[in-house]
This record gives sequence, C-alpha cells and structure tokens, in this order.
Amino acid sequence: MRKIQPSASWWTPAFLLAVAVWTAGMAVGYAIVQAASDLPSDLPAPVVAEDARNAGAHSLPGPAAAPGSDAGLVAFIFRRNLSVYIWILAGLLSAGAVTFVVLLANGIMLGHTIGLAYATGIAPATLSNLLLPHGVLEVGTFCIAGAVGFQGFRIASDWGRYGWGAVRSLRLGLVLAYGALALAVAAVLETFVTGALAEAMGLH
Repeated sequence: MRKIQPSASWWTPAFLLAVAVWTAGMAVGYAIVQAASDLPSDLPAPVVAEDARNAGAHSLPGPAAAPGSDAGLVAFIFRRNLSVYIWILAGLLSAGAVTFVVLLANGIMLGHTIGLAYATGIAPATLSNLLLPHGVLEVGTFCIAGAVGFQGFRIASDWGRYGWGAVRSLRLGLVLAYGALALAVAAVLETFVTGALAEAMGLH
C-alpha cells in the first residue's frame, strides 16, 4: 500500500516552537545577568563589545580566540555555526531532544551577552548595530534547522502512516544547502560589516 504523504503544515508549528525555545533561552540568559549580585561594574567596554560581536548565534563554548586574518575569521565563524546547525538538525534523530537543548543553550548565551553588555554601559542601539547585521540571518537559519529537528517526534510517532515519505518531505538536502549558504554569508557579514561598525564606534 502506498504511504500517505505528510502535510506541509508540520513546518509552521515546528518553526514557531524553535523560535519560542530560542527566545526563552535569551530571557533566561538575560535574567541570569540581572540577578547576579556580584557582577563587576567596571568591566572594560571593548571586551564586552568584542563578546557581543561574536555572540550573534554561535555554538556552545569553543576556542577562546579566532584566527587573526579576515579569511581565517570567516572560516572559523562559519565552521562553528555550521557545527551548531548540524547538531540542531541531528535532533531529528532524538525526537527533538537535542534540538531543544542546543537551541536553548545558544539562546541563553546570546541573552547573557546582551545582559552583560547593557550592564556595562553599551547602549541598546550600539548593541543592535553590532548584532543585527549577521545575527538575524544566523538565528533565523538555526530556527529553520529547529523546525526540522522538532519534527522528529512526529515522524517517529506517525512512522506507520507516512514511512520514509515523512523524512523525504523534510528535503534535508535543500535544508543543508540553504544552511551552509546562509551561514557563510552571515560569517562574511560578521567579519567585515560588524567589524567595521565596531571600529567606527571605537569598540574594537
């Protein structure tokens, strides 16, 4: 018997769930900074600005320093973000559990960076200029991966009805190609546009 094809309507709730998890993580990260009673009041602004520059939507903690050349920095950022993207996609195999953890952790990191920047005197407009050019593309791409990962539970529970048709409906090849391209563009923007903005603001 031919398997029924799954509905494309799976994508919208899965994507919204990914956005919600990321947003919740940001709220937690920001709240952690606000609740920290021992936060130093005299942290040097350039350190925070550099942290904000590199915190748009990156992986779990990795190397402390990126390569010095522009090409090396682009490659470093791209590899780091691509690894996160793949981990989020891989959550498909865990019924979305890994997807949830990685999205939440990265959201917490970004929220923590934003809270730390505000606490040390970085103006909201300045921080937005540093994060938005590359951050919107990165976060949006991660949430698309999240929309795939969160469908793992639905696919597993409805396997008898849809079979491999459910997996094929995810168009994983297209999703991987899009993610690689989008994250490459974001890495270039972060290296050159965000770097130029930080220098113009005297924060780099």
